[in-house]
Amino acid sequence: MQQAQPEIPGLRGRMVCLGGIDVDPAGAADFQRFTGVRCTVRDLFSRNQYIAFHGHQPPEGWAEALPADMRAAAGGRRPNILFLSAPCKGFSGLLSHARSLTAKYQALNELTLRGIWLCLEAWKDDPVEVILFEN
Repeated sequence: MQQAQPEIPGLRGRMVCLGGIDVDPAGAADFQRFTGVRCTVRDLFSRNQYIAFHGHQPPEGWAEALPADMRAAAGGRRPNILFLSAPCKGFSGLLSHARSLTAKYQALNELTLRGIWLCLEAWKDDPVEVILFEN
């Protein structure tokens, strides 16, 4: 994405990746290796979602992500485009309908909404122009 050079007659732009967020340290390291941009390792689950998904309380020191964490992950800047690649397992047709309705997978599905909410709150005074879901 950072190599994109959008152009319309008379105007030429460039893409700048401000940062990323991933709950998985290995995924965050891959993001940084591929993009050259810092990726914050952060769990976006709410406490209730964490418990529903994992079946137990979060570990000592765990805290819910806040809108300020989204701003920090973007280096304090506001993005023009937000790319979101939320977990898709709970929405997958490969998962049985009965299993997709369990608290575990509903919590995973709700993570999509929570991620969007965090970002909408983070830049509520100057909203992001485009939100792109990728799966």
